[in-house]
Amino acid sequence: CASMTVGMGIDIEDTQSWRDAKQYKDRDWNVSKGYLSKITVKCIRIHQSDDPKYKADRIAIVSGTPRETEDFVDYAVVRIFDNAAGGIWSQRPAALGTLWKISNLEHTRGKWALTEARFYEDDLCTFLLEGKPISLGSVRPLTQGENNVYDDNLTSYWTANCSLLPGSIAKDTYGTEVCEPDQAWIGLDFGDVYTNVRCVSFYQKVPLDLSDAEQRQSWTHGVGLSSWAGDEWAMVEKYWASSFSPLPLDFLPTMATGTPFITGGPGVWEDARPADRSAWRLRNDDYTKGNWKILELEFHEVEYCQGAALTGYPISMQGPSNYFMALNAFDQDERNDVFWRSECTVGLNDTCIPGEAWLGLYARGFQPEVKCFRVLQSRTQVEQSTVVKLEVYKNGEWIEDGLHEDIG
Repeated sequence: CASMTVGMGIDIEDTQSWRDAKQYKDRDWNVSKGYLSKITVKCIRIHQSDDPKYKADRIAIVSGTPRETEDFVDYAVVRIFDNAAGGIWSQRPAALGTLWKISNLEHTRGKWALTEARFYEDDLCTFLLEGKPISLGSVRPLTQGENNVYDDNLTSYWTANCSLLPGSIAKDTYGTEVCEPDQAWIGLDFGDVYTNVRCVSFYQKVPLDLSDAEQRQSWTHGVGLSSWAGDEWAMVEKYWASSFSPLPLDFLPTMATGTPFITGGPGVWEDARPADRSAWRLRNDDYTKGNWKILELEFHEVEYCQGAALTGYPISMQGPSNYFMALNAFDQDERNDVFWRSECTVGLNDTCIPGEAWLGLYARGFQPEVKCFRVLQSRTQVEQSTVVKLEVYKNGEWIEDGLHEDIG
């Protein structure tokens, strides 16, 4: 279907409320008569196919005004929305926090190409988020479309449809296939759900040895993470490969400790998991007859737990959805009715098997060395673990730092 040739909508004149309003529009008591000619649609929700053969990336709101003297309707474009999703109720303009994307932060000599991408709601790239693909567009939507980035297939890929920006001189240095910084992007539409993305992973396409064009750099050493702020995109994170320099002043990294798993090279999984020792946790290493309950937990960098405890972002086995309950264990409130409790499912009747339940702290931007911890468990014995493990986040996984027995 050619652009602007197919449409569907509603005729609001064919409603009883409109007929009543029009009938009484000239009455002295009708204060709304001036608004009849100014009604316009400002927002749409659409659920279209996610098959690129039958999906429109750009959608226009069009108003139609019947002529009073002849059987004809004058149509006018009110607004055009880009990057509409398919397979989900997609709202445009989108609501705050319902769209997220990643974008290139450096010039590429070839159009940016991604094989896979993932978005997560936790800092350790553990809890995967589900949405529907959106993007700048693809050079070949049917064979290199955005759906390829979410198909668990490392042989398919998406190629950004970058075009030369007006007045740009980038083509003089990088060629006509260039994607300029923050120009190419791909992401997810979460429909009506406000979402917070805290970690991403992606796999950049490996160049083929087929032609000179394929040998152009079609990958980036820096990636930006952006959220829809209601009326525009807002970049919340800037990730860079540690080996890349010099860094552009417009896109300085937001992670003070760096992102060791961002390598800036194609053909490998890259992700924004934090640096070593950024996170610490306490894990049960004993059977509990009920769910493990912790009233307070402290981590210290000084032996014998002297001085102030570490501060950071509470993390737990339940993920970010349990954030406020996890926060109870770090609020310095020792009351028995303010606590964090595990949600164990492996054992029977709410019992926790060894190693199933855990609670910890993520110290973003820091790499503390925990030498002491203090824990206040429930006074009910079935909700206690007598043996615990202190674990540290290293090289992208949890490593045991110490086993502690006879915990009361």
